[in-house]
Amino acid sequence: MKDEYNDFLSLSKKEKLDEDYQIRSSNRNSDFLIMAPHGGSIEGGTSEIALSIAGDDFSFYLFEGIKRRNNKILHITSARFDEPQAIDMAKNCESILTIHGESSDEKVVYIGGLNSKFKKKISDSLIEAEFTVGVNENPALDGKSRSNICNYGRSRAGVQLELANGLRQSFFTSLSPTGRKTVTPEFNRFVGAIRRALQ
Repeated sequence: MKDEYNDFLSLSKKEKLDEDYQIRSSNRNSDFLIMAPHGGSIEGGTSEIALSIAGDDFSFYLFEGIKRRNNKILHITSARFDEPQAIDMAKNCESILTIHGESSDEKVVYIGGLNSKFKKKISDSLIEAEFTVGVNENPALDGKSRSNICNYGRSRAGVQLELANGLRQSFFTSLSPTGRKTVTPEFNRFVGAIRRALQ
């Protein structure tokens, strides 16, 4: 599906901050920045997952859809995600981990990006925690473009996680805003595996 908006400037001309979308962030001067550029109700569950991975020690950035309906219109593809605060935070950290939602019903997480060392660490940790890990063959979802926001850190190499819809469904009561307030043991197991890999 083609994005409605090619960049943040075109989105901001039609959509209202704190009415259609919101930005939440915290700069903790950590080596890693945890991002959900399609958070809130754009790709349900990605904000909650990113926040929990960040915990109290990693910097985080969330761009969240908060419209009553049709939040997917707020999706700006990662290779063109240029919201100014996101770019500023990205350029001032060593490496970035982005959390995305993928549409299939599988219970799988696809690992992409250019940081081979941390891709392996995260993959190993997830497999040890009994999650299914894959590599997406779709070049639009492999996180390897130099212009992908996950590769904007000082190292110019980050990690992109695409969590299939089936996996995200297993983390919450449901993917509705209310359902996402209640997490499952599987959610905590997933977050724990990622945090162990980053530390």
